[in-house]
Amino acid sequence: MKINVFKSTIFLNMLILLCLNFTLVSNAEAHWASEIASDFFDKGYVSNMLDSRALDSPILKGEFAQITNRYYSFDTSESIEEALKVAEEQGYMKNVLAQDTVSREEACAIFCKLTTPSIIIEDLKFSDYGDVSKWAVPYVSTAIKEGLFIGYPDNSFKPLNKLTKAEFLMVLSRITGVGGPGEIQEIELIDDEKINDIEIGIIHYSGDIAKIDKVEDTIILNVGDKVMISTALPEDTSDSNLSFKIKDESIIEYDTEFNVLKALSKGNTTLELETNDKKYNKNIKIIIKEEE
Repeated sequence: MKINVFKSTIFLNMLILLCLNFTLVSNAEAHWASEIASDFFDKGYVSNMLDSRALDSPILKGEFAQITNRYYSFDTSESIEEALKVAEEQGYMKNVLAQDTVSREEACAIFCKLTTPSIIIEDLKFSDYGDVSKWAVPYVSTAIKEGLFIGYPDNSFKPLNKLTKAEFLMVLSRITGVGGPGEIQEIELIDDEKINDIEIGIIHYSGDIAKIDKVEDTIILNVGDKVMISTALPEDTSDSNLSFKIKDESIIEYDTEFNVLKALSKGNTTLELETNDKKYNKNIKIIIKEEE
């Protein structure tokens, strides 16, 4: 009797394992992104075939960079560290951690940098369009207009949701052509105007209209505000890169990847800007207030 029970147990366990394997294979085959995942695997863009569970998990920035670099033929290294270094050199990611996740609105900004379309701002008809962070509105608008991103069946966009591997692969597959980003696109700060110093502006909203407002010497924000900044430099500067320094980072945080200021707490501080060739520098006072 003991032998029979033991054999029965083995048979039952084998049956359970077979059922589980069948379920995993079926789920992978049934996933809406399984075909594109298989294509990316066959072409060597992804190292491992992704099953349903993997496709529905968030894409990490290290993975994002590695697969994108392979897709654009920037780099084929297996090293995540090298992939992030190449991503920074190519201009579509900078100062990120490999284990960081990517929100859908952040992904719109990154893909706009990769595809370099003309940045537009449009009123989109998603039910949760108001949830898009103000700094990300131009990039979300542009990514949708260019056909890179679409909404969900319930007419939502879910801008703050973590981008899944399936969504990432699908968006990447919509990018046609080869090569990489040219000049990274930014919102125009000043049109056809002679610039004599570092100029800085922030996105200002009134209803559905967005524009860049030039900042003279002060930025006033409420606690919790996140605003994208735009800069312009004189033609005679030999280096188009700026260094940014916040005097008190407990009051405001500067996101170097997306050029976003985030107001953390009430108080005053200073944003110091300087061109890398040391020709120009500017200090902007930042005042953070409690929202009334």
